[in-house]
Amino acid sequence: MLTASNVRGALDAIDKNEEFIKMTLAVMMAPD
Repeated sequence: MLTASNVRGALDAIDKNEEFIKMTLAVMMAPD
């Protein structure tokens, strides 16, 4: 069963993951 804190935790994890993905993409796209 999802509680408010569970949802908040999940959203927090997704948020951090998104930042990580953006950083990784930025590094990959950066000219050598």
